[in-house]
Amino acid sequence: MANVDVTLGAVQKAKKSCVDAAKELNAAAKNLAEKYAAAGNGWKDSKYRELGDIVKTCNDAMKSPMAQLQECHQTLAELESIIIEYQNA
Repeated sequence: MANVDVTLGAVQKAKKSCVDAAKELNAAAKNLAEKYAAAGNGWKDSKYRELGDIVKTCNDAMKSPMAQLQECHQTLAELESIIIEYQNA
């Protein structure tokens, strides 16, 4: 029979990493959008619009893993629950 060693602490750390990654990505996207908007106070030409397209692409890319991070967090939460239930049995 195979031996599996999954510690509760490792699972909880992984859950926290999912949350932290999502927060960091959201903060970076927000910061980038704010910097772009602030630059527009005196800069409203075709280059500003081109930069806006790039900023949007970057923001979309930073937000794209959110569903996967949420799914990972949920799966880890289920594993955490199973480990706790097993330890309390």
